[in-house]
Formats: sequence, structure tokens, C-alpha cells
Amino acid sequence: MKRFFFFIIVVAHAAMCSCTNLRVDDVADIFFLDVKIISSTEDALRCTVTSLEKWDVTSMPTWVKMLIIKQYGDSQYEWTVDFSIAANNGYDREGIIVFETETERVGIPVIQKGAKGIQAQVQSITLSKTLLSLHVGDYSSIVATILPANAYDREIYWCSSDESVAVFVIIDGARFVWAVGEGEATITASSGGKSASCRVLVHNKPVHDAVNLGLSVKWATCNVGATKPEEYGEYFAWGETQSKTNYTWPTYMFRASGNTDNGVKFNKYNYNYSYGTVDNMTVLDLEDDAAFVNWGGSWRMPTDEEWTELRTVCTWSLITQNGVDGMLVTGPNGKSIFLPAAGCWGGTDLDGAGSYGRYWSSSLSSEYPNRARNVYFFNEVGRGSGQRYIGLSVRPVSE
Repeated sequence: MKRFFFFIIVVAHAAMCSCTNLRVDDVADIFFLDVKIISSTEDALRCTVTSLEKWDVTSMPTWVKMLIIKQYGDSQYEWTVDFSIAANNGYDREGIIVFETETERVGIPVIQKGAKGIQAQVQSITLSKTLLSLHVGDYSSIVATILPANAYDREIYWCSSDESVAVFVIIDGARFVWAVGEGEATITASSGGKSASCRVLVHNKPVHDAVNLGLSVKWATCNVGATKPEEYGEYFAWGETQSKTNYTWPTYMFRASGNTDNGVKFNKYNYNYSYGTVDNMTVLDLEDDAAFVNWGGSWRMPTDEEWTELRTVCTWSLITQNGVDGMLVTGPNGKSIFLPAAGCWGGTDLDGAGSYGRYWSSSLSSEYPNRARNVYFFNEVGRGSGQRYIGLSVRPVSE
């Protein structure tokens, strides 16, 4: 049987309740009195304790400013415990005053109310950006948001998976991701056991020019994978960001099952339940945009509307430029770009190189979700669609 009695005399706004959910360390061997002292924002409290053994105070919260213990009697120890609490304009805080006898440790839980109310555990942390494509030496701002707003652990820890590629830095109080060297890294922010990450793609400084044709966007002078206008460049399945040697449904990134046009099922970019998981996404995310991922900066694939603008507002002329057949596209301001007739890949074969061109947009077909919008030219220029798995050229645009 415990050899003490506990009496609490409440001064100011103290109250009593059961002891639960205390954030303290090493409490396994502490016997808690069945009482909790709860103060308002700033109170002075007094407790009277009677025990058959002498007690020594071994620890108490740092915000308890005074603790005076007086002894009365010879055979019985009666303690008057006075303590004041520093003003708390923040969140509720709680702690334990620990007394020790020769045989046991006894704890009195103490809670002080704060002006901001109860703090909660971190439920989530999110980043303002989850994908960055930068050039070496560039910075991009990034912001972490912790929920709920009254979470008690709001310190954020940042780390990089490869500091030779990208690092987190603070400049004049603002937070940035700094592109150090070419490659890929992940920047992670952690708080209260939760974390969020941003994928960072770092490229060497671009050699690509943007041409203002007098349209809503500027158009690049060459294809992704090319270094000059006449080069064909690389070929991409719709939504994939790397070229390959086999373009079929079984090798398509967003295929969930099925190997035929009518039987294929998708796990992303689909609005028809007959074709698998429906997410109603009809424009490529930047992480699936071959122009953005490979070139970075503000480059991206053109939408169907932007291709339509180029097709209908500009003048298209079949020409041979430096020995390469293609289309000279001249804008209303007189400036031009050249689109080589690069053909397209199906399976393991390149078809039509030098005869026609097909260029992806970032837009899914509104007719069938197994197809995406593209522009084609041969003897004429038109708006078409193609199976998502085939390999077509990508001509980037920028704002």
C-alpha cells in the first residue's frame, strides 16, 4: 500500500482531473497521484501533501518558477508546496513535478493553459512544389506547410538525397532549392514524424532558343533530343519522359493491363471506366511532360489548343532545310521555325522519317482515352490523335 496521503488546496484557478496523454520521458517507474493540477495562463498554486516518508523534489517543468517545501511534525511529514507558473501566451503545456522517497517516485501532473489553446500532433506536411526542373546554378523557392496550424512540433528538418545535385538553402529568411549539378535528387522536409518530398531534376544550361512567332506562347527552335532544327531528336510515348527502342502497349508506362487498343486499361489519364481507373485527368502533369523533364525551366509540351493556334494562324510550307525535309512555319510577325519530318516509332521500327511529321500535344483525346492529340503533316497539315504508346516527336513551348 502506498504510504502517503495527498491533499490539494487550490489557489487562483486550479482544478482537478484524471491524468492522460502526458508528453514526458521516463515515466514507467513513476506512481502518479490521481489528480492533475490545471492552471490558467498565469497562476500561483499551492498543494499540501502528507506522507509517512520524506520526499525530495528531483525534477519539475522549467516553467515552474518557484517551489517551496515546508516540513511540519516529527513522525509524519506534511509538505506545503507553493509554486508559481511563468506567463504562457503560447499553447497549453504540461509537465510533471517528481518527488522521490526512499522507496518510490511520485509524480504530480501539472497543466498550464495557454492563450493559444491546445496544441496537436502534426497530421501532415506538404510542399508548395513536388517537382522542379532547374538549370545548374538556378534557385527555386519552396514552402512547407504543417497541419494542423496548432501542431506543437513545428520544427522542419530538410535534407537532400544527393547534395551534389540539389540542396536546401535559406537566403535572407526565404527558403530555396539550389541546383548544384546535373542529375536528379529528392529534397525532403520532415516534422513530427511526417514528411513530404520534392523531386528535383537539374540540367546543364540550355542551348535552346525560343522564337516569338506572335502567338500566345514561344516555340523552341528544335525538338527534344536535338541540338539544331534539322535533327529529328528523340521519340516519346505520350506521358513518358525517356525515349526507348520498343513502343507497344506492354511497354507503355501508364498501362495497367491489356495489350490491344480495345483491351488496354490505364492507371493514369483516363475518363472512361471501360479503360481502367478513372481520374479524369486530360492534360499531362509536368512530371510526365517530356519537354519539362528533359529541358527544365519554363519549357513544356504544347497543348492541343496551342498546336491549333500554330496550325491555323501561321503559314506552313514544305521545304528542304540543310538536306532535311520538313515544314517551315511562319508566324504573323514574319518569324519562323522548322519542323523536320521525323516520322514516328511503332514497335521497334521507325516509320516515315523524311516523309511526314507527327508531334505530340500534352492533351488527351476527348474521343477515346487510349489516344492523345497530335499534329501531323505530309501533303497537308492536320489535327489528329494517336495511340498513346507510339513514339512521336516533341517540340517544346515556353511562356
